Amino acid sequence: MRLRTLVIDAWSWLNYKPVMADPDRPGHRAFPELAGSRVPGEDMRRLAAYKLLAAYDSNQAGQLAAITGDHKGLERRELGDASKLIDTALGYLLGSEQSIVVPGAEHAADDDPPAGAAEAADLQERLRAWGEKELLPLRIQQAERSAVRGGDGIYTLAWDPAKERVLLRTYDPGFYFPEWEDGEQDGAEYPRRVHFACELPEDTRTGVKARLRRITYELGPIGPATIPGSTAEGQAIREQFIGDDGDALLAVGDTLDPASGHITRIYPWAPGKPSAVTCYLTDAEWLLEDLKGSHDVYNLPASKATYRVRSDGQVLDQLDLAVDFIPVIHVANSIPDSGEHWGKSTLGTVLQLLDELAATPPKRLSGSTSWHFASSSR
Repeated sequence: MRLRTLVIDAWSWLNYKPVMADPDRPGHRAFPELAGSRVPGEDMRRLAAYKLLAAYDSNQAGQLAAITGDHKGLERRELGDASKLIDTALGYLLGSEQSIVVPGAEHAADDDPPAGAAEAADLQERLRAWGEKELLPLRIQQAERSAVRGGDGIYTLAWDPAKERVLLRTYDPGFYFPEWEDGEQDGAEYPRRVHFACELPEDTRTGVKARLRRITYELGPIGPATIPGSTAEGQAIREQFIGDDGDALLAVGDTLDPASGHITRIYPWAPGKPSAVTCYLTDAEWLLEDLKGSHDVYNLPASKATYRVRSDGQVLDQLDLAVDFIPVIHVANSIPDSGEHWGKSTLGTVLQLLDELAATPPKRLSGSTSWHFASSSR
């Protein structure tokens, strides 16, 4: 294949793969679901890279090669080397165990403990109890293994009113779509808006049509209090909480600054520092048949959205989470280059070597019935 375009980006080390050779249509032959989805063009190359690396992890690189034109691809001998490399790197990264440690807690049992030691020990105990309920070691291994394999891992935190605690979850980075305004992308900064999106297939048994679900976290100015409501058609929405005098009411603890017109609140982690920023959560679905060709994850029509309702009845339509940060953690496996957000897979520097080993035929020794292979399952 003749190289017509030189692409240098966070996934340039995959340019030698036919599935990544076309910068405008990466993965279009091996992963047709990407081309038929609402994935924006600028994210196609990243998602194709995740899928390609997952194929190596599951011993399907030969099948992938066969699909992209290598007629000898199915003859490749894959002995789990990619998966073992990922697991070994993960083991070195995490060590034999993981635990929550609050500085100062180790001095709580001293004869003369310093100030704050008892409080630190109490916090440590409560955090460890929370981590046990949330299967913290498992979540860490899920996210970090994803980062080692694909370059990126994702955690989310969300309050569950039924369980009365914060839930810790991990996401496939292929569902993660950070959104920057023009010129704002910086590997050292986090965007003010992020989406998680996936397509939900049609269910012919129940008559449910194919849908696109998108969860959005967005930082914005604090607004008046809102309550669950509904449209004339019965669709769940949020609407302003109006008092008897017809004015919009503020949430408990919020203050209106008459000089600037901004609503502020003081968060527990920043006492004495009024903030005018909060994080809003929206969880909505769209029927695929309602979306036009110009619609993608970043510009879905609000008029066609159906909002989900939380277990406590709160409609997830710009729900004020009462925090001034986005409760999403992106873990990059490597230090991103300037202007980049994405990490590099641990497989990145040895992928071509794995290809060479898998493609090297075994050699039989003269006068012997044993076989010597170029790669080992260790």
